Amino acid sequence: MMKNIWEQIHSKRAWGKYPNEELVRFIGRNFFKIPREERKSIKILEVGCGQGANLWFLAKEGFDVYGIDISPSAIRKTEKYLNEAYNVRANLKVADARELPYENEFFDIVIDCATVQHLPFKDHK
Repeated sequence: MMKNIWEQIHSKRAWGKYPNEELVRFIGRNFFKIPREERKSIKILEVGCGQGANLWFLAKEGFDVYGIDISPSAIRKTEKYLNEAYNVRANLKVADARELPYENEFFDIVIDCATVQHLPFKDHK
């Protein structure tokens, strides 16, 4: 059911032009001192990447960028947006945030800007 909701939202709306302000500050404080040519070895995953607002920023700053979203429309829009508007690339997958399609410790940084709070989790007894 959740998948259908996010697909409906992303198939009908376009947003994602500007990156999250707190993310920009975090990256600036912690990574702007690293030379751009060295940033490509830093792998960053955005969980719930939506339509790419944070990914274009991270890719333009030289990081090795990955994004997942449960909505195929969001992933398609992100691919088009990154390529056409910014001429950058990201490794994108349609995936559920509760089941990451990557090995443990693959990423140096995992970011989430308001995705996990929307996930239904099973009760643990």
